[in-house]
Amino acid sequence: MELTDERMERLISFFAGYFHESFLYEVGSADAVIDTYLREGYPPAEIEALATDVVDYADACPDEAELSERLFEELGCYYDPTASGRTAREWLYGVASRLLRSVGASGEVRRGGERGDEVVK
Repeated sequence: MELTDERMERLISFFAGYFHESFLYEVGSADAVIDTYLREGYPPAEIEALATDVVDYADACPDEAELSERLFEELGCYYDPTASGRTAREWLYGVASRLLRSVGASGEVRRGGERGDEVVK
């Protein structure tokens, strides 16, 4: 699925807005950042759209090193999932799963972005 300007704007707003350069000092962890986002009261449709965008963004870049770079370069995300022993793709799928679970949707994302039984944590 194509990442339109609107979808990229939603991704940048989330990652640059919540995973900015001082997020660790403000909230303490990447999980706490997602908690903060979810407490903002966004409508479930907006949260589910963001989760879809996250998966599609991860799937659009097959090279793991490039995906990791693009998180910072394109989305302004200051979190480095490799510091926690995860690849950028695994972390992005985990973010999408968490967002989906928060709105009662199928909160599991398979490798390749499909929803299903194999949870990528």
